Amino acid sequence: MGQYNYKTKILFGFLLGLLVGSLLIFSLTQRTNLSISKGGVKSLNSAQSSDPSNPHILYDDSSVYDYYNASTSYYYRTENASLSYYHVMWLQPQDAQDNFDLYLYSDSGYSNLKTFSNRPAGYLDWVVFRPIATQFLYVKVNTLSGYSGFTFLEWEDSSYNLPIGNSTSNYLSSPDSLEVYQVFLSNTSTYRFRLDVPSQGDFDLYLYHLTPGQGANYGGYDAQSKTSGNGVIEIISNYTPTENGYYALFVVRYSGSGTYTLSASELPTIPQILSNDISLNESYNASASAYYKINTASSSHYHVVWLQSQAAQDNFDLYLFSDSKYSTCKVSSLRGNGLLDWVVFRPSISQSFYPEVYAQAGSNGFAFIEWEDSSESLSIETPVSASLNSSDCIEIYETSLSALFDYQFTLNVPDGADYDLYLYSLSSGAATNSLGSSCKSTLSGNGTDEIIATFSPTVTGIYVLFVVRVNGTGFFTLSMFSIQDLHDASSEYVQYNAPASYYYRTGTASSIYYHVVWVQPTDMLDNFDLFLYSNADYSTYNGSSQNENGFLDWIIFRPSTSQIFYPQVSPISGSTGYAYIEWEDSRILYFSSSGSLSASNCIDIYYTSLSSFSTYKFTLEVPSDGDFDLYLFYLNSGTAMNSSGALQSSTTSGNGISESILKFTPTEYGTYAVLVVRTNGSGIYTLSLGYDTNFFWGPYTYYIFLLAGAGIAGLIVITVLSIKKRRSRNQPL
Repeated sequence: MGQYNYKTKILFGFLLGLLVGSLLIFSLTQRTNLSISKGGVKSLNSAQSSDPSNPHILYDDSSVYDYYNASTSYYYRTENASLSYYHVMWLQPQDAQDNFDLYLYSDSGYSNLKTFSNRPAGYLDWVVFRPIATQFLYVKVNTLSGYSGFTFLEWEDSSYNLPIGNSTSNYLSSPDSLEVYQVFLSNTSTYRFRLDVPSQGDFDLYLYHLTPGQGANYGGYDAQSKTSGNGVIEIISNYTPTENGYYALFVVRYSGSGTYTLSASELPTIPQILSNDISLNESYNASASAYYKINTASSSHYHVVWLQSQAAQDNFDLYLFSDSKYSTCKVSSLRGNGLLDWVVFRPSISQSFYPEVYAQAGSNGFAFIEWEDSSESLSIETPVSASLNSSDCIEIYETSLSALFDYQFTLNVPDGADYDLYLYSLSSGAATNSLGSSCKSTLSGNGTDEIIATFSPTVTGIYVLFVVRVNGTGFFTLSMFSIQDLHDASSEYVQYNAPASYYYRTGTASSIYYHVVWVQPTDMLDNFDLFLYSNADYSTYNGSSQNENGFLDWIIFRPSTSQIFYPQVSPISGSTGYAYIEWEDSRILYFSSSGSLSASNCIDIYYTSLSSFSTYKFTLEVPSDGDFDLYLFYLNSGTAMNSSGALQSSTTSGNGISESILKFTPTEYGTYAVLVVRTNGSGIYTLSLGYDTNFFWGPYTYYIFLLAGAGIAGLIVITVLSIKKRRSRNQPL
């Protein structure tokens, strides 16, 4: 029984293996006989024929998958090709190295050649034909020497009609390489065709016009758009037909796959006019375009066109053209569902511009659209205020900036709104969108102010500021100020006008030194307050000096790290005049130093190391034509003071009167600052540092005494030893 079971298992396994092997062999033998349509496998009939008297039949819109041997011709025949349509045959090798040529004939003898396509290896070949009568068409594929492999072949007609003003969508992926549509065009109109390409595909757009009986290949188009890159929109614009009749639109897959949308529209003879700073509430239809005109955009200003959908799910794209045929696109904005789109441009000459709005598939709804110029200006002395809402989404202001200064812009946003701030610089004739700003501030959240802390123009010229609504409503205030560089020990002569504030930036202030910044009005009636900050947005306050009219204001500071500081001068109401301002770091003071002060150089600052074991005196010899004061400071690292924070000072009034600080004993060893400050007049001074005791009890005094004591003790020991040794020589043993 066991032996019988064993033989039975062997026989069963043999029969099972035979069955599986037979199925595999059958499957492999059928590999070259598949006929594939968009719905999948159409049939298992043999697709190829090298016999011209027995060509393989092609069915409309159904591709065949064949294997071709090198140096061989293969023959096909269509079903009846209607005279009402265009017809296309296309051939796509599966290997980029393969090269197969495609020929189209109108007779069964393959002698009346209508057209052919012999593109390089790996490329899609196609031929298009428009019959005089309904008839069979005959296709031949020639393979070249050394080329063999698999390919897809398909015949398709243009039975799908695309009405002007409508759109259609379809899906292309391998093996489908081409779709064809028929459109009726009038020679009295101008048309525009748009292909929205999927993000994962690179598709091209071709337009053909053939008379009955005429054929063409891939190069025989009337118009085309074939920009490289996935997801790139293809547009054939400003097309005016030579005659009335039917034309063919080809969507050709170059690579990738996905769903496309093809739309056809007639350009208006009189587009909708956009008036400056007046928004329109417009209704848009999905997969259709709306056309506008700006009568005259002045070359003296910047300009913006913006578009805001009223429903978050709608997606309307914005384009700007410089010609009435909508063929020369200057710029576009394609931000996405519900987002504000805008384009900014600066004409080289005053001229008309032509915006276009395209509604993406599925987007049917309303949106606001507006054109506005930058005729309103923003200056340092004059902040601007305005309000934004859902029908007024952008305000723009032009401003003149100098390459000699840096600038800061501040947008105060209302509590119930979220606004953003953009700055643009365009050369004459240029255009851009939201992505092309020179700098921006786009913080999220209602009531959050926006600040462009430091903008450094590369050239002197006209720039433009955009206040852009994200959501909410309310009034904003936009202000600006210039940031002028202060150079060490070099004063600047400037004019101040209340109530504006003026902003400065030092060089890198070394943490090794003390530093001072000062401002001196030239008119005794003016009052310019001085403030010091340690960050570029002037929010981290370090100190201030707010003296009376006509007086010198100054701040001394000692950085904890080497960094830039940011002084601010704020004229008091009614103060309009000139002043000198300067930043200076300290120079070392040994025992004596000389310098000169004047109206344009009001302070000299020194540093010196002092010991807590000594008492010092400072004397300042003042010129006969000047009244100079003397101040002594000690600052901890990272602090700042004005004149009131001095450890000691000497401020005797009168020209030529010397100043002195006597018997100063430091509480700690360290680096101190000494300032010579001009009250009025000018001239050369001498500053001296000395010790104010009969004996210098410096930090090394005790070491000197210790060494001296050790020397004396050593001398005594040596003397005693010498005496003892002499006695020992005179005594007998």
